Amino acid sequence: MSVHYCGYEWLKQTYKLDIDSPNPISKIGGAKSPDSRIFRPDYQPDDTFTGHLLFALKHENLNLGILKVLFNTCDIKALEQWISENPQGIQTRRAWFFYEWLTDKALSLPDTDTKFKYVDALNEKVYYTADKTNSPRHKVRNNMPGVAEFCWLIRKTPVMKSFGAKELHQQMSDAYSKHLF
Repeated sequence: MSVHYCGYEWLKQTYKLDIDSPNPISKIGGAKSPDSRIFRPDYQPDDTFTGHLLFALKHENLNLGILKVLFNTCDIKALEQWISENPQGIQTRRAWFFYEWLTDKALSLPDTDTKFKYVDALNEKVYYTADKTNSPRHKVRNNMPGVAEFCWLIRKTPVMKSFGAKELHQQMSDAYSKHLF
């Protein structure tokens, strides 16, 4: 059975991005392994920049490092066309937000229609997030836990959730408050 790489791995190979990723590689076909995720053939994206970007944003862990390197080398006109053709799309607006947030460059697009509902940059069920700040241009709520130059993404894995349940932050605050004057 042949292997078709998807999402970030396809983008890395196609655009010759020299960046590592801690995330599993997405592919259609091939053998299972701890460092890969196998998807059914009906998940195969269009073999285009935007097809694999959409796949990555929908099905993979967000990788800001790859996105930043990719956005500095990709076909900006293709990205603008994709967003223009799908202005209400959740993933297109997120991609647009991430492009402008990571590169500090504006795409040649008008602001999003005010009738659209806001969407979160990060899924709060999957990631630990910061307070939300609306980005009216994209109709995206910026809940990124950092700035473009330094933003740790922490997923809510079972292990991390177990630490949260222990309320360590509150325990530390209680312990240190006794030593303050």
